[in-house]
Amino acid sequence: MSRKPLQQVSGRPARLSRDQILDQAMALIAGGGGETFSLRKLAQALDTVPGNLYTYFASKEALFDAMADRALTALDDSYDHSSDWQTEIENWMNALRAAIRSQPALLYIIGLAGSAPGAVRRID
Repeated sequence: MSRKPLQQVSGRPARLSRDQILDQAMALIAGGGGETFSLRKLAQALDTVPGNLYTYFASKEALFDAMADRALTALDDSYDHSSDWQTEIENWMNALRAAIRSQPALLYIIGLAGSAPGAVRRID
């Protein structure tokens, strides 16, 4: 007789990760718009309770900051300090455009986390 894994036997859900939370949050915002986003809806989509999300993010704002930081990492690779400033700006703008095209929810996230440290670091 085969036994079920311990996670299923005990009835406890698999442990969450920051990446799972960020992925699901981006999907919720992309799918339904940010106006209706809530930690309660995010927790429900992850089959957990909202309190568990605070283990990974101190607040909703911290979650948005992490989402902006993650989505804007492509901008770091666009810098080429050997180029003139016009070329650097063009490269940065192209990288920003590509990031927004790949993750349409990014505009909403930047609007919410625009002054958060992670977003400021990437955009500044």
